[in-house]
Amino acid sequence: MRSWLPPDHLAWQVLEVTGELDLSKFAAAYRADGQGQAPYDPAMMLPLVLYCFFKGNRSSRKIRDACVDDLGCLVICGGARPSHRAVAEFLRRHRDEVRRLFVQVLGLLAAAGAVEGHSAAIDGSPVSGNASRFANLDAGQLAARIAALEAAVAAEAGAWLDGAGQADGADGRQPLPYDDEDDDGGGGGGDGGPGAGGLPRRLSALAARLARLRAAQDTLAVRAAAPGGPDARVAAARDRLARAAGRLARAEQAQAAVMEKYQAAAAAGKAWAGKKPVPAESNARIAGIRKNLATARDRLAAAQARAAAATPAKVSPADPGTRLLPAKNGGWLQGWNLQLTAARRQVLLAAELHDNPAGAGALAAMITAATANCELAGLAGRIRAWLAGNGYASAASFK
Repeated sequence: MRSWLPPDHLAWQVLEVTGELDLSKFAAAYRADGQGQAPYDPAMMLPLVLYCFFKGNRSSRKIRDACVDDLGCLVICGGARPSHRAVAEFLRRHRDEVRRLFVQVLGLLAAAGAVEGHSAAIDGSPVSGNASRFANLDAGQLAARIAALEAAVAAEAGAWLDGAGQADGADGRQPLPYDDEDDDGGGGGGDGGPGAGGLPRRLSALAARLARLRAAQDTLAVRAAAPGGPDARVAAARDRLARAAGRLARAEQAQAAVMEKYQAAAAAGKAWAGKKPVPAESNARIAGIRKNLATARDRLAAAQARAAAATPAKVSPADPGTRLLPAKNGGWLQGWNLQLTAARRQVLLAAELHDNPAGAGALAAMITAATANCELAGLAGRIRAWLAGNGYASAASFK
């Protein structure tokens, strides 16, 4: 097979780099008791997946097909043909471990002297997620679907338990949530067959869908309370109003105390040192505080009006992490705000996904992530200047 590809082919480069990585944690994820089907070696699956990803192929089914007619995949796999389920399961099982390889690769680049300079640049770009932007739901729609699914789950579970009780009562056994004596763990059968954990397929699917909707509901609540959201702006305006009212109350109390002292001194015939005090209603400083209070009250009303008139926030039930973002060439996409930090020669120091279309909140997070990665890769203290566009500027980020 070595004669099939030139020495500088991407497949050889991927195999060479992955051969230098520590993959021991990949192997630790598999059982060692000899039970179950033998998995493909991570030392083969990892370069296969990376090679296909580098070529823009991120579909498990297309990766399976590439193992038949792509010479690079044939060389990496040595003629083996993993199924699309094996590829998808590998990515699902080792998602976090693949992500942690970022630091190992950065360490290899550092050891090779590829990380140059003392500055790093931060930039972002919207990328599409695996969800449709036309399927987003607002809080009311989510609540209605959750209520309907809860009723469907309760009805399905009740019917299942009733049927299990009748079947178990016929042979004198006690009814159980499920009987695993004949369960092969494969979830075979039709809709009434066992699914995950011995549950009927339909009940298992309904429960999984309900869990996704609840996760989307939680995400929507977090976004509503996030800085810059309508609810957060109303809360901030209400807090400013409360502070202004407190300042006015304290100033009026202090002025009233001064007036009492002045009146007591005048009644005792004592001279008053300083300027003659005036009542709180005539005090210029207190008048300014009252004006600030009125302004805060107006801003709260405006924030409440904008929140009431704002388009209801929505979330994707299929992938709650994604968000509706403005695309670079116009229009909208359902996805992420991909943030990258790069040194010279386009060596990436950090890569993170954010669900906020604005980049200001990502500046400190990207500096922190890149600094941590550099320390783990043996580059501590190398980056001393951080470059970012005006879109990242905010008082909170600078602080």
